[in-house]
Amino acid sequence: MRARSDDNLLPVIVIVSTQVNNTVFQRYRDQRLHLMLGVLKGDNSTFGFFSEVIGYDLAGFFQRNSSDIRKRFDAIIKQLLSP
Repeated sequence: MRARSDDNLLPVIVIVSTQVNNTVFQRYRDQRLHLMLGVLKGDNSTFGFFSEVIGYDLAGFFQRNSSDIRKRFDAIIKQLLSP
């Protein structure tokens, strides 16, 4: 279901990596965005949050779609690096 324009939405940035640049992390925090880091274990993990709170297997999503995601990333990187 799509969100209507009058719905109250909470913007969240999910960083599925523990190697996020501190400057980038702080920039998002300074904009008062809620950040979730993509660690696999522990109560504070992105994957745990999706599983326990939202009821969705985020890790499974990435496993099922890894080939397509990789192709899209490759295409974007090639486009960005081409003259």
